[in-house]
Amino acid sequence: EQLKGDALGEFLNGEGGREQAMESRKRWSGFLDKATGYNAKQRGDKAKEEAKKFSKAKSAIKMAHKSMEMSTKLTDEIKQKALTMIAELESMVENGEAPSEGKVKKLNDLF
Repeated sequence: EQLKGDALGEFLNGEGGREQAMESRKRWSGFLDKATGYNAKQRGDKAKEEAKKFSKAKSAIKMAHKSMEMSTKLTDEIKQKALTMIAELESMVENGEAPSEGKVKKLNDLF
């Protein structure tokens, strides 16, 4: 059961509350270590790495749209290829899948 607000404050201020909370946190962290095979720092690093991939993909999509909007020399073939790649990246982002750096680089390299 997760405590919030006043209930959490009362629990922490009660006798042995802080110690129980710390012990619960240790057990949870130990469970995550076993379940994922990573320690807390490694899990944090993985999360940052994933967030960076999402950010790069979103940035590449915006840049591609802007480049297509401003460019007068793009062929219809390149525009279509870019739109296909953008759709694929957007789908991955919406589904919570981190796009690979290779896919993002291919889109960036079109422009």
